Amino acid sequence: MLFRSVSVAQRVIDFSSGTCYAMGGSLQKVSDYIFILTPSSVGITGDYQEIIDGAFMSSIQKIG
Repeated sequence: MLFRSVSVAQRVIDFSSGTCYAMGGSLQKVSDYIFILTPSSVGITGDYQEIIDGAFMSSIQKIG
């Protein structure tokens, strides 16, 4: 089952990256399973890993 999930995920990324390229956008990898797709008119800056870690830690603190 995991093989199918990885295969489908790869197809989604391939399709999305092709669409981004055709439209002049960009695809940025944030982590192993998170990607940001943006049009050419949008710029994203910052430390993605820090943002993700901060969001993860704040959700843990809310639970605990």
